[in-house]
Amino acid sequence: MGDIRSVASVQDLLDIADDPFLRYDIGPGSVTALPAWSSGTASAYLRRPPHRRGLSMNLQGPGDDAAALIEALPDLLGQAAAAHPELAGLTLDAHLVAQAQSRLGSAYPMVLMGAWSWMFTRAPVVIENHWQPEELDDTRDQAELVGFYRRANPAAESEPGEGSSRYWLGIRDRGPLAAVGAIHLTPAGAPHLTGIAVDPDHRGAGLGLAITAALTDWAIGRYGVATLGVMTDNARAVGLYRGLGYGTAHDWRSLRWQPS
Repeated sequence: MGDIRSVASVQDLLDIADDPFLRYDIGPGSVTALPAWSSGTASAYLRRPPHRRGLSMNLQGPGDDAAALIEALPDLLGQAAAAHPELAGLTLDAHLVAQAQSRLGSAYPMVLMGAWSWMFTRAPVVIENHWQPEELDDTRDQAELVGFYRRANPAAESEPGEGSSRYWLGIRDRGPLAAVGAIHLTPAGAPHLTGIAVDPDHRGAGLGLAITAALTDWAIGRYGVATLGVMTDNARAVGLYRGLGYGTAHDWRSLRWQPS
């Protein structure tokens, strides 16, 4: 079990282990990620999840290196909560969950909120795309986008008209939107694909692949990287993303404090 070291910046964590999630989602200059700690190549830091209130603590790294952080987890959570009362949960690499829950016990009762994978690619997209995506405008096309998501996926994290999307693409089939996707910029300034959805009447025609490929191509052409999050049990989507060159950097499990 290694020693725990308090670190002064996310860049310090990146100097220890150049993790793509830290680099592209959190960002080397993030101050909201602090306080943060490391043990070997494992780390614990704070993150504000998009579309949600409050903060979570993220804990990642190999099991042997993370063991010291897990042993100290009640104290680390206490320190973080003292500095940030809005701390509301814990997100860990999947292989660390059982050990962390055992260590926390009844002091921090938690409930599993989601199992999701964070993926990224730096590789140019090479596919033959027969569809012609068009750029949409966050403000001008807000009403149409809202109506589309009501039909296609009301739970999509898209937020048309809120100013959070850097870039929108849509595919039309003789007028109405048949597929849509957007790109947000993470706190680190990296492009993150979100809100990818296909109208129920148009599924199975390759529209999800087409919109994802076009968004990925745009992101890599301008930023050199594309990132996304996907529910781990969505095997079809995970397979599509892997086919476009995405790799999984983290299989996360997100937990929140269990109400008493």
